[in-house]
Amino acid sequence: MAAIAIDNDSFLNTGLETSATVGAATISVQFDNARQDERVGDQDVYATGPRCWTRTSDVSGLAIGGSITIGGTAYTVIDKRPDGVGMTELVLEE
Repeated sequence: MAAIAIDNDSFLNTGLETSATVGAATISVQFDNARQDERVGDQDVYATGPRCWTRTSDVSGLAIGGSITIGGTAYTVIDKRPDGVGMTELVLEE
């Protein structure tokens, strides 16, 4: 079976991406500050909060509790969710 090629750059080059600062580095992210609804176990969890998606390699050194700045606003990373194919969702808190 042939390997499936994943093009993560296409996800970050849609015209909807924005720049973010992690330490001294500037990275490209997809940022969303909209309502997020999730199901955890048998419970519906409704949470409003900022999130962003970026290349896993761009945030490999960013730990939970670390800082990322997007649009001039500093956020704390409260969860990191790598997808296993090169992208990571960061759940953020102002």
